[in-house]
Amino acid sequence: GLRLFGNLYAGELIFILIALLFASGSGLLGSGVQSVFDGEVHAVYWLAVTGAVLATGWLNLTGRLSSGRAVMLFVAELFIAGGLGLAGGQVLHFGWAVFHLLVITLQAFIFMMLTVVYLIMAHEHH
Repeated sequence: GLRLFGNLYAGELIFILIALLFASGSGLLGSGVQSVFDGEVHAVYWLAVTGAVLATGWLNLTGRLSSGRAVMLFVAELFIAGGLGLAGGQVLHFGWAVFHLLVITLQAFIFMMLTVVYLIMAHEHH
């Protein structure tokens, strides 16, 4: 019973850690900057990210930056800003949920089989 509880608890703890790692709106620097310095630095951070996105778009539209490099820069800027962090968290949650359901099913089967074996062994001796 303790083994089953430990495995189920560890699986739920991984869910919580993934959720904390990819919280909505927390980018590479976003949540740490906000919690340490409150509003002033957070506003400057978002202005800098917005400026970088606008500059990338402007450079692409004027022909100074190729479309492939612009897309790569947009992805990097969204990753820093937290846009891809949320999407990555959803993918990890789904993958872990599928894996966790398979593990839970296997653990429950093993627990059931051990219980049946122990009951049969106890019944044979009496």
